[in-house]
Amino acid sequence: MPEMKDFVDRFAFDCAKELERIDACMTHLLKTPSMWSEFMAEPNGVFAKLGVTPATAPEVHDRVNRMFYATLTNKELIKLVAEIYEDFKDTVGNAEHHHEGLKKGVVQNLIKHDISGINHFLSKPDKAIQAYKLALYDLNEKGIFTRRYTQEELDNFSEAKVRAMQNRLPIAEQPQLEQWDRNYGVGTGYGFGEITLVATAQALVAVEVGVVATFGAAIAMGVAGNVGVSGATALSLEQHHTNALLEGDRESVYAAHIMSRLYAFFSDLMMHAHHFES
Repeated sequence: MPEMKDFVDRFAFDCAKELERIDACMTHLLKTPSMWSEFMAEPNGVFAKLGVTPATAPEVHDRVNRMFYATLTNKELIKLVAEIYEDFKDTVGNAEHHHEGLKKGVVQNLIKHDISGINHFLSKPDKAIQAYKLALYDLNEKGIFTRRYTQEELDNFSEAKVRAMQNRLPIAEQPQLEQWDRNYGVGTGYGFGEITLVATAQALVAVEVGVVATFGAAIAMGVAGNVGVSGATALSLEQHHTNALLEGDRESVYAAHIMSRLYAFFSDLMMHAHHFES
């Protein structure tokens, strides 16, 4: 587990604790296709089962699942976050670390690189605030919150939330819009939490950034995005297939297997997401 001494502030430490769980969760999911149907139907329930998010009442899981799919299909949001990350690049160190994991059939990323991705998002506060607003407006319009909010309320929350993260406040001390139980809510880190907007977009636009915290509504996209991109820059899936077939390279077999599972999982998830929203 990450230790506080390894991070410059509590906010980064809070994020790192969640990031470590995500890679292990994604590896387990990719290696267990029998769970995919269950995940599509109940994403947050599976996250809870795998220890990523807390267990909660069925109605809370349902609210988080609805948020997950709404965020995943929010085209305006995805376009904006893709724009934010156009100039964020993977590092050689993270690509190598990620690739070494793939050769073992494991998903792994350097947590500090993912934290850099969070900082990159926060370095563009006007766009970060707009991303929050786009997500919240959509969820509000679809009636997923416990009540209807005015645009002013959502604007104020979005601005306060991004400023709090810029000021590196611990997640527990950041603004909350609403609370559903002792763990879940809007701004609590679970439910609609700390910028899984970033996580959603990273998978869809193939940007290696990581996630801010668990944000049960869209974390799946974060873990999906974490799997393939930086490792693929080191060696493509096609190259792994060639090495496996022509040279019998065991590491390439493992890498090709886990990468192929990623693409299959992501494709199934996108099909289900658009069906769910329609």
